[in-house]
Amino acid sequence: MVQVLFDVVNHLTRNGQALAADADLTVQQWILLLQVAGDPSFSAVAGARGAGGEVTASDVARIRGVSRASVSALVSALVRKGLLRQSDGARDRRRKVLAITARGRAALERLEPERRRANRALFENFSRAELARQLTALSGCLGKLRRARDRAAVAGVEAGVAE
Repeated sequence: MVQVLFDVVNHLTRNGQALAADADLTVQQWILLLQVAGDPSFSAVAGARGAGGEVTASDVARIRGVSRASVSALVSALVRKGLLRQSDGARDRRRKVLAITARGRAALERLEPERRRANRALFENFSRAELARQLTALSGCLGKLRRARDRAAVAGVEAGVAE
């Protein structure tokens, strides 16, 4: 099953890259823009938003299970392109809050019709019930992976304190 999931990811990435290229984006940049914009497909990021709906690169990295450095590189590229902006947090000026710009929103709007078409083509042979069962199973797997990652992080911190 894991091999099938890797193959699905590879195909989705390749197809997504072809779509994202229309807006001069990588797939990872496109996903980050969607997350910061509050796209409902990324409810975990929405749940991580602080007071006032703020989201930081650290929030995104934690939810996605990737390094803060990789998200920072994406943020820097999107800021340079004028699609994203970073500012000080309202309550804590040390927090760098991410926000999509008008130009970033325009890029997402340009990609949305193709995104919807690709999703329809991918899922057209599945009933809503089948999709719901698959989403539940995959969400359960992701939850287990996140809990294992969090336990490993806590164990690493505790080991460092014990030294």
